[in-house]
Amino acid sequence: LVREHTAEIERLLAQQKADLERTLNLRSGNTNEDQINLMNIAINELNLMLQDANYQREKVRQDLSQQLDLLSSEKSSLQSQVEDLCQELSFSREQIQRAKQTIHEKDSKLHEVDMLQITVEELKTQLASASEIKAELE
Repeated sequence: LVREHTAEIERLLAQQKADLERTLNLRSGNTNEDQINLMNIAINELNLMLQDANYQREKVRQDLSQQLDLLSSEKSSLQSQVEDLCQELSFSREQIQRAKQTIHEKDSKLHEVDMLQITVEELKTQLASASEIKAELE
């Protein structure tokens, strides 16, 4: 927008200059006070347009600078959030790993208990058989 505005002002300046040169060439030697006043008015108008363009350019620059600051702040905040989430994810993974290990240990102990119960039942059966044999022998 600023470039377009600046280009438009430059085009108008060039057109004004060309008009001025044509006017001077047509009336060479016949320039009078009115023509000089008209040229001064045109120059003043062009200067005002240039000042306006410079003001608009500065305003756009400030707006873009503010937007850049805001985006930088948002980026920093998002980076911080990502880092926090990565730490939480790492912690959760560690907890999952510990839970898996605990489950594995409990499964092993349950298997061991099952094996011991089978052994106890076998020993009870052997004891009952031994008691029967002892009773028969007596």
